[in-house]
Amino acid sequence: MEEFATALEDRKEENEEDDTAAAPRRRRILPPRTPATISNWNEPKSSYPKSKGRTVESAELSRKLTAVHGVADSAVRHKEEARATRMRLERVLAEQAKSRKEREESRVVESRWTGFREDIVKAFGCFDNVGEGDPPCVIVG
Repeated sequence: MEEFATALEDRKEENEEDDTAAAPRRRRILPPRTPATISNWNEPKSSYPKSKGRTVESAELSRKLTAVHGVADSAVRHKEEARATRMRLERVLAEQAKSRKEREESRVVESRWTGFREDIVKAFGCFDNVGEGDPPCVIVG
C-alpha cells in the first residue's frame, strides 16, 4: 500500500511540473472542491432547514399574492361586465334609433291622412259634429 501511495505522490508531482511548464498559473475563482462540498451539492434543496423569518416572509408574500390574484380576478370580471354592458347599450341605442325613425314615419303618415280627411270634409261638406239625430254624411259619387 505504501508503494501505491508513493507512486501516486510521484505521479502527482510530475503532473504539477508539467502543468507549470505548459501553462501559466491560473487563479482559482471558486474554492477547491472537497468531498464535503460535493456531497452538499448533491443534496436536495428541501432538506435544508428553513429559518422562521423566511417562513414568515413566505407566508406574508403568499397572502399578498392571494390578495393581488383576487384584485386581478375582480378586475377581469369588471372588464368583462363592462364589455357586455357596452354591447347591450349599443344594441339598445340602435333599437331606440330604429323606433324613433319608425315613429317619425308614422307621424308623417298620420299627418297625411289627417290632411286627406280634412280635404274630404271640405270638399263634400261632411262634418264631424254630426249629432245622434242628424243624418250621417253620405258621399254619393
